[in-house]
Amino acid sequence: MYSDSERRIYGPFFSEQGERYADPLAVHRKLNTLLGPDPNRLLQQMESLDPSMALAAYEQFLNSVAFAFGVARFDPATGKGLLENELTALWNGFQDWLKKKVTRPENSPTSWLPMGGAGADSAPFTTPTSGWSSSKAGNACAAPGN
Repeated sequence: MYSDSERRIYGPFFSEQGERYADPLAVHRKLNTLLGPDPNRLLQQMESLDPSMALAAYEQFLNSVAFAFGVARFDPATGKGLLENELTALWNGFQDWLKKKVTRPENSPTSWLPMGGAGADSAPFTTPTSGWSSSKAGNACAAPGN
């Protein structure tokens, strides 16, 4: 049995259903499809001075993150689902996790499967360079109130 640091499963992360785990390759495939090959471009559009462009980009981002991780967005009618800052924290946590996987040990019993043209020693996404990404939600994927 492998230790948690050797595993290639992302998680745990908080959702409306409690702690969950995700297949990082499936998450990456979904994000890559929904956000396009350059997610940083969409993140830059979220900071546009054009409110309609910024809002559309932000909604696409939040919907994509929720779909990729199999979680629901907040529903004001029921009070269930993840809030915007929780979805952003989920994105940030996944980006941080991917960065750590780049420095995996050479003798790891599992292998990194690059996607989207990324080399074996590079993560499939880059951490967003926009200023909001770390300041709005931080990098922790914690339950509300923690």
